[in-house]
Amino acid sequence: MFQVFQIPEKLIDEMILGQEEDLKKVVIKTQSDLRNYCFRVAGTVGLMIIPILTEKKLTDYDKKQIVNVRIALQLTNIIRDVKEDYEHGYVYLPQLMLDEFEVSPTELGQSTVSPNLRHLIQSLSEEAFSLYYSKFKVLKLLEQRQAKIALRLAIDGYEAILKKIKHKNYDILQGRQITSNLVKSWLYFQIRLRYLW
Repeated sequence: MFQVFQIPEKLIDEMILGQEEDLKKVVIKTQSDLRNYCFRVAGTVGLMIIPILTEKKLTDYDKKQIVNVRIALQLTNIIRDVKEDYEHGYVYLPQLMLDEFEVSPTELGQSTVSPNLRHLIQSLSEEAFSLYYSKFKVLKLLEQRQAKIALRLAIDGYEAILKKIKHKNYDILQGRQITSNLVKSWLYFQIRLRYLW
């Protein structure tokens, strides 16, 4: 697969490194650390999958758009799972952000979200929303209709989770947000119409 689709093997090494960081419960100090972690566990996956779904030769710009989308997906995961991760001993919110917004890590395990934590989550969510715009560039790389539909559904399903969190005023401590089957069906219907050709 790596030879046929000319996928750099170093990507699998980076992905494994990200998984090893998870096993060691890596401490994320800065937003740059967070982005690097997201690249390893998510960006690498996109860079390995998209070459299989397109016959186009990917430019550096294309690769950046792919990584942007994958980071948006991973940030959505992190935002959604803050409390659950904390209860298992993981904190993916950068320490500098916690300091900047004056949020104690112990707040992540509470049942009520503080105004400061709400603002931190809002800031991280806005970054993710901005990265989701890259999906339009990534989808243009795909020639096959079914591939476009599958990828768009996966991306929009995750973005819907982030929109739901925003709708609940970034209260991420009151239960894990999911995309309901009804919303998934509606998204699928809309996407099928969008890619009729």
